[in-house]
Amino acid sequence: MTRYDERDTMFARMNYEAGSPEYRDYYSMHPELKEVDDDLRGRPDLCDFSSPSYEPFEASEVRSNFSLIEDLRPLCEGMPSNNRFRSDSSSFTDLVKRVAHDFGADLVGVAEMKPEFYYSHRGRHREHYGKKITDLLP
Repeated sequence: MTRYDERDTMFARMNYEAGSPEYRDYYSMHPELKEVDDDLRGRPDLCDFSSPSYEPFEASEVRSNFSLIEDLRPLCEGMPSNNRFRSDSSSFTDLVKRVAHDFGADLVGVAEMKPEFYYSHRGRHREHYGKKITDLLP
C-alpha cells in the first residue's frame, strides 16, 4: 500500500494561500485541482454562520475540536523524551473507545500502526511543507 501525501488532503490544500510558495509548488504538481480548490477557498468557512450547512451547536463543537488540535501541535514536535511514560495498551485502548463513544460513535476499533498508515510527506503547515516523513513512531 502506498503512503498518502498530506499535501493532498483537503485540510492542507485549504491552508495554501494564493501566491505563497506552498500554493505555487502544490498547484504546479496538481494544476487539475487549482480551480476547484480556489472556488472552495472563496466560500464561507465550515463554521461560519453564512455557510449553507451552518448549525450553531455543531459549529461550536467543530471549532473546539480544531482549537484542541492546534493547542496540541506544539506537544507533538521535537525529539522523543528519554523519560518514557509506562502504561498498558489496554488502558489507552479503553480510553480511546470511551472518548469516541462520548462523541457519538457506535463502532470503535483500535489497530496497530503500520508504515503505510503514515503520511509520506508533511503538508498542512508551512513550516514543514513538503518534508519527507522518515521517522515513524512505534
